[in-house]
Amino acid sequence: MNSKTVVLTAPIAWGSNEIKQMVFRQPKMSDVIACGDPSIVTRSGDGAVIVIENMDAIAAYARSLLIEPFGAGAMVDHLALPDALAVKDAITDFFSEARRTMSDAGSASSSAISDGSAAPSSAP
Repeated sequence: MNSKTVVLTAPIAWGSNEIKQMVFRQPKMSDVIACGDPSIVTRSGDGAVIVIENMDAIAAYARSLLIEPFGAGAMVDHLALPDALAVKDAITDFFSEARRTMSDAGSASSSAISDGSAAPSSAP
């Protein structure tokens, strides 16, 4: 999905406008470099998977990926808690969906990536 829309439960007065929804674009590589990973996955001593959300990175994504209303990235700091959680979920969903797409692409391409055995490109 190229964008995600979050309908606000508590609209925000922004200048002379009332903002009722926010639209976020999908992150690009430059965003990932600038903001980092929105979560860290590790394992506990007994092997259970633990996901730790990086709220600083999620906030940076929310500010930089906001495309509607344009130029209002700072507005995310004023969201009511239910809306803030919806925005957090929208941002982390981009990454979850991308990881699912990668795993759905098939084991042949992922094994070539992981073991470095991909055939060299024949491009000049």
